[in-house]
Amino acid sequence: MRPDSAVKSARRALEVVELLEKLQQPASVADIASWLTYPQSSTSVLLSGLRRLGYLKYDDTARVYSLSLRVALIGSGLRFGGQPTASVFELVDYVHGVTTLSTAIVTRNEIHMQYVYTMRGAEVDLVGYVPGRLLPLCRTAGGLALLSGSTEQDVGKIVRRINAEGGEAAPLELPSVLDELKQFRKAGYIYIARRVIPTVGSVAIRLPFNDVCGWPLALSVGGRAAMLDVEAETLARVMGDAVARFGWDSSRLPTSAKQRELDGVVT
Repeated sequence: MRPDSAVKSARRALEVVELLEKLQQPASVADIASWLTYPQSSTSVLLSGLRRLGYLKYDDTARVYSLSLRVALIGSGLRFGGQPTASVFELVDYVHGVTTLSTAIVTRNEIHMQYVYTMRGAEVDLVGYVPGRLLPLCRTAGGLALLSGSTEQDVGKIVRRINAEGGEAAPLELPSVLDELKQFRKAGYIYIARRVIPTVGSVAIRLPFNDVCGWPLALSVGGRAAMLDVEAETLARVMGDAVARFGWDSSRLPTSAKQRELDGVVT
């Protein structure tokens, strides 16, 4: 890509973000193209790319785009569960400092878990812990934490779609996924190991607040599976204590209308 083309693409991406921020509501491809006087075909490509990177959310039912938490975290004036944006960064920094493990806040992007804000650990350099990366929901601790409010029927739809798009990955078994979700709801955390990377595991809890668009969020730490096999429960307690330390009530999980909407359109 030529430098002038790169600048043009970057300018358009920022103009889309600024437009959606000013509108304070989702918008369709046609509306965005009209307001910014862009060709509709290139606007569609641009919005799809921003969604894949995690900057936008897409509502399949209404066919509209809205800003994601990844964009929202750039603005320090936003609040999450009554706390300022800075507290979200500080929460991750605190958990990372106490555990020395790779730490991340994750959200849901259709049938995937997506990293929003990450800090890599000292013990295991998890190169996959980068903002924007997508992983199938049911193959990760963070993803299962995000699904904790979904019904059995909705989880079944998600499992079938993940299996259909799974490539060479071993198919997921719905009874096993439902059992893991049952364990999560009982214990308040979930530990998954050796599923994405053979030597690595992760522990996740559901955060007691949604993002600014109403999507559920989870906090996850990852490291050597051999160590997490022993320390998973302790790490979950550390994360829960950290959430309380920064002023959130972890005993009250918010409902997520957005998750219910998304569950309903997964086929």
